[in-house]
Amino acid sequence: MGPKNITAYSIALFAGFVGAFGDALLNDWAKRPSASIATCLAGYAVWNVALLLFTWLLTSNALARAVVLFLVANSVAIACISIFYFREHFTLQQSIGMAIAVIGIVVMETAR
Repeated sequence: MGPKNITAYSIALFAGFVGAFGDALLNDWAKRPSASIATCLAGYAVWNVALLLFTWLLTSNALARAVVLFLVANSVAIACISIFYFREHFTLQQSIGMAIAVIGIVVMETAR
């Protein structure tokens, strides 16, 4: 794995985690009656940072690869936040779907 791949993975992971944090803020605002509009605005601001990172990822990667890397990183991060912070439960089928997505990344990247 060359430096270009490490950079792409790092950006995708970071952008996915940032996006997941934005998702969590927006979820908190939408579901908690006492949440202020500041929580919503913070969620939008954080998501804009994730969008900038995703755009940077596009500069050196094919569209399909960039989208898949970002979405899988975001999905795994938000799944962890959902389970450990919001105490939401995943079904077995949802867990299998997440595992298939991660395996899909491995298959895509080892085929190059």
